[in-house]
Amino acid sequence: MKVEGCLKKSPQIRRIWFTTLVVQAGQGFMNGLFLYVWGPYFYDHFARGVDVGTAITITMFLFAFRQGMVAFLEVPTGALADTIGRGHVTLLAFAVRSIFFLSLAAITFCSHISTTIFWASLASIGYAISYTFFNGAFSAWCADTLYECDPNIPYAWLSSRYAVYQSIGEIFGAVLSIVCFIKGYPFIVFLVGAGIAYVLMGFGFSRLQEPKVIKRSAAGKLQTSAVIRQIGQRIAEGFVVVRNSSVISWVILVYGAYMFMMSLMLHLWPIYLRTATGAAQLSRAWIGITVIILCLNMFGARLFVWINDRWTRKDRGTAFRFATYRRLYVSMGALCAVSVITFSAWSFIGHPPIATFIAMLGIILFSAGFLMSGFDILVNSLIGPERAKDRATIVSAGSMVRSLLTLILAIPAGGTNAQESPISWSIPAVILLVAVVGAWFTLRSDEQRRLTRNATSEANGSPVGEVSNAIS
Repeated sequence: MKVEGCLKKSPQIRRIWFTTLVVQAGQGFMNGLFLYVWGPYFYDHFARGVDVGTAITITMFLFAFRQGMVAFLEVPTGALADTIGRGHVTLLAFAVRSIFFLSLAAITFCSHISTTIFWASLASIGYAISYTFFNGAFSAWCADTLYECDPNIPYAWLSSRYAVYQSIGEIFGAVLSIVCFIKGYPFIVFLVGAGIAYVLMGFGFSRLQEPKVIKRSAAGKLQTSAVIRQIGQRIAEGFVVVRNSSVISWVILVYGAYMFMMSLMLHLWPIYLRTATGAAQLSRAWIGITVIILCLNMFGARLFVWINDRWTRKDRGTAFRFATYRRLYVSMGALCAVSVITFSAWSFIGHPPIATFIAMLGIILFSAGFLMSGFDILVNSLIGPERAKDRATIVSAGSMVRSLLTLILAIPAGGTNAQESPISWSIPAVILLVAVVGAWFTLRSDEQRRLTRNATSEANGSPVGEVSNAIS
């Protein structure tokens, strides 16, 4: 079946696509409601009871604590999704996300630093649980459901659109959250976020039926003790796959380093910009910069979709598409790393113009569509059908790496004060650059081995091996 007509010819494919559209757009909208005010929101409330240096330290400590929880939960929740069902775990993610937003709203009404830290800690825990439940589980649900519906449609066709849907929702959520934050009513957007989470949970009840691979593997194993044993088995099998595949390991490391760097900067850039400009409130400039970088994010994601669809229409071979995904993945990672290192060096020796700061943020967000979709496609393409039952566990390893890096390096990478934070941003950028170099050589070597093996198979009259349905 041709990809261009699959939505018209197959109601099942159209149903999967619409489910992905609603869930990813809703997820992006919820991310926008807190992601661009999280740092200033915590920082301002902590600064009411302590000095500004301690306030930013507490903010970065909670950021590290949150990501430490994510690192601890990431793989077990992926294994849980592989055991009891990806749809069930996704629904749980929406339920906990509502608790996260309600905890954020409660901070607005706190008058003491101790109660502020309590609700901020509860919100951090809620975010960690909801994020790890959703991450890996939903993409694995999409991959397996699409494959069971029609194996001829590449998963890249659906995965490449994730970032577009998320970025569209994120723009609206970010503008709403910043406006309410500036007006002094941030709790309103958090209550809206809790309501959206409940709406998505209701939507998912009727849409997220489990794929057959989960129904088969989970049959007769829903007793508590059996589920725990199955989770342990899934974790062990997932780690074996990652350990035995240097290709998957390097792809995961690039993704983890990039996400660490991006999440750190997204939380801190409003604080830095407010300090650098000397403005008490960024108001329109804050909204304008956010819209610009998010539009670049959406444009990058849409460009990746266009490139992927163009290859599909021209019926390029699997080897060509895999090589191009590799080049885009590592090139965009290198571009992000170099841009941050350059800005950090400039900040160390002087005061770079605000325009260069905006350009750096734009590059990072523009690259997100390539790197996030590229990670999803590459990892899923390297997981064969025989490992489909472990898919969510393996995909979750990427976020676990990000979370471990955040847990260890968040405080030093955040800097001691807002003005000098960009100097410390070179820490995740250097890690990303090293990961990109390693991934380039490993992926290229693996590609050459695969081409040699395929050429030998063709010469012997044997079937030529493909990587997987994700890019074929």
